[in-house]
Amino acid sequence: DLYRSLVQDNPAMIARVAADGGVTFANDTFARAADAPPADLIGRPFAAAAAAPADRPRLADAVAALAPGGSPAQV
Repeated sequence: DLYRSLVQDNPAMIARVAADGGVTFANDTFARAADAPPADLIGRPFAAAAAAPADRPRLADAVAALAPGGSPAQV
């Protein structure tokens, strides 16, 4: 479908994250940056998939501060 192809082929890193911080979707650009196939990112903590080890605690705190069920956010 058109929406999926726009998100999947987008040059921006796009991921959907559950309230528990686990990745539920990652586009190809995000997966390349994480150096893993998109399917391997599903269920992994977002901070572990999206950031270098030194930056993971700060990113994990930012993700945890997002309201569950709230609006999409750019981090």
